[in-house]
Amino acid sequence: MTLIDENMAEQATLGWFGDLGYEHVFGPDIAPGGPNQERASYKHIVLEDRLFTSLKRINPHIPDATLEDAARQVIHGNAASLMQANRQFHRWLTNGVPVDIQRDGNTMATL
Repeated sequence: MTLIDENMAEQATLGWFGDLGYEHVFGPDIAPGGPNQERASYKHIVLEDRLFTSLKRINPHIPDATLEDAARQVIHGNAASLMQANRQFHRWLTNGVPVDIQRDGNTMATL
């Protein structure tokens, strides 16, 4: 019987995500003070540039201002407890982030 250790599970998971098109980077390289730092502090739990780039890639028809609003909601949230925040984030992942689309000064839709 082969025992699966943490490293084997991690490598398998990274392989699966790689097969789905996800990129893997070494954490210390993008950490604060790293050679390719992507956040100023560990208090910033979301890699904001990556989030916005991904939102833009999967929603090319949505104006940048609307995507910035969606990113702001995801980054800052508005839940009173950790449990509520987790539930809210799950809803956003499955149903989308509710935002208003502005065109020519008019609200066109709420997504």
